[in-house]
Amino acid sequence: MAINVRIKQALCHKKPLKVVKHLLVENLMSYTKSTATIHILNLSLQTTIGWNAWERQQKQNVIINITLQFDQTGAVKSDDLSEAIDYKSLKNRIVQEVESSTFHLLESLTDHILSIVMSDKQVISATVKVDKPHALRFADSVSVQISAEREK
Repeated sequence: MAINVRIKQALCHKKPLKVVKHLLVENLMSYTKSTATIHILNLSLQTTIGWNAWERQQKQNVIINITLQFDQTGAVKSDDLSEAIDYKSLKNRIVQEVESSTFHLLESLTDHILSIVMSDKQVISATVKVDKPHALRFADSVSVQISAEREK
C-alpha cells in the first residue's frame, strides 16, 4: 500500500513521468507471486486412436486445447525466456509425441498430453482437452478433458 501512496503523491506533485514510471514498475515488482495463464488453442494433429480395425489402419484428426498456469514472477522481472514457459518448445514436444503414438482411448491420449505439460516444473496447473472430430454419427466431435494441479 505504501507504494500506491507514493505513486499518488508523485502524480499530485506533478513529478516527472520517469519518476512515476519507476514507482509503477517498483509496485509491479513488489508482488511475491504472479500467475500467468497460457492457452494453446486448436492444435490439430493426426494420430492412431480408437478400437475399431479401420481406426488403427489410418491416422485420425484430433484437436488439442491446453490451458496452463505458471508463476510468471521471474519471467516478468527478467524478461528472459528461461524464466517462462517456452510454449513453442512445449507444442513441438506434444506434436512429436502425439503424431508418433498410438492409443485406444481418448482418455489415455489426453492424460499422456497432460503428463507432458506437467513435466515442466514451472507449471502450477493445467487442463488438456482433446477432441476427436466425427467420432460419433450426428455429433461434431467427442472430447475428453483432464486437469491436474501440482501439490503445494
